[in-house]
Amino acid sequence: MPEIAVLSTDARGELVVESLKMSEEEMRLTLGNFEEPRPTTPDKDACFKCKTTGVPLMCCGKCRAIFYCGKGCQKDDWKDHKDLCLKFLQKHSYRKMGKKEHKLETKGHRAHRNVDKIYGDLNTLMAFHSGYTFQPLVWFALDLFSDLSKADTHFVAMTLSRNRGVGAGGRTVYSLVDAEVLPFEILRMKPLRDADGRATMPVLVFHEEVRQLMEQNPTGMTIGGAYVVCIELSQKDKEKGKNVAKAVVETIDGFFGHTVPLCAEGREYYLRAHPKEQHSEWKKSLKNSLDGYNFEPERRPIPAAVRKILDKSASIIREGQFDSFSTEGNLDMEALKAALTS
Repeated sequence: MPEIAVLSTDARGELVVESLKMSEEEMRLTLGNFEEPRPTTPDKDACFKCKTTGVPLMCCGKCRAIFYCGKGCQKDDWKDHKDLCLKFLQKHSYRKMGKKEHKLETKGHRAHRNVDKIYGDLNTLMAFHSGYTFQPLVWFALDLFSDLSKADTHFVAMTLSRNRGVGAGGRTVYSLVDAEVLPFEILRMKPLRDADGRATMPVLVFHEEVRQLMEQNPTGMTIGGAYVVCIELSQKDKEKGKNVAKAVVETIDGFFGHTVPLCAEGREYYLRAHPKEQHSEWKKSLKNSLDGYNFEPERRPIPAAVRKILDKSASIIREGQFDSFSTEGNLDMEALKAALTS
């Protein structure tokens, strides 16, 4: 019988974690009940800005806590929402849970990198690479061409090094240390707080996001989702040569999970765009793309027309003015395809 990590508070109001054995069904039915008292959350059935109800809503792609009826309301609310958004990310990100207080900046533990900076940089990474890099990555790394169901049992995890001298808004904010394909089982005992502050598990978050993807794109264009985990290694972890699996299990600050939409046309498109011999070299392609080059094993610069499209997409994502569950990963796919084939 599996164990689940349950969040609670001690007499001083500090977070502690306890282990509780329960069946898989009990875990699914009761997991959402373990929560701390919290303030009233925004109405998820109404647009946060204009209060319209009875229409499809989309959530902020960063905090995923505030819902809007369209991009217009999201854009109009961004000036007021952006500071709260970053604070929300900090509050509900992964934390070390135990009887001792976890400080953001302590000796020997990211002494010069606090949570705000880490998650700000990881959001920048997603802004630049969510569509152009991580879309082909999951197809090749998980070999979804052969078996699409592997996205339900495995995910792609990568360890990253923050590049010194690169501004917070740069495409090359991180360099790849290593990457592996890992089973979801490795995340079973890793607790996470969801957008409402409840204890949950990454694998459950992923399946819920895939469900939302399918509901919000009923035309058949979306056929599923794949999970990518990005981890910023501390200097100490880099020096120790911590492997990817160990980093996934042990990392607290610097763990960022992202659900990548899988599109119906993705299979044929990526097969045409990338020769079969490149598929097994996905790790080289990933490294090159994070370093600012094309997603391919050989280092080739991104064509100017393509870079212009990607930079525009990244700007939209960084400003929060986008649909977080966009099938195309917030890219102008037709313009991108034309630029790639010109």
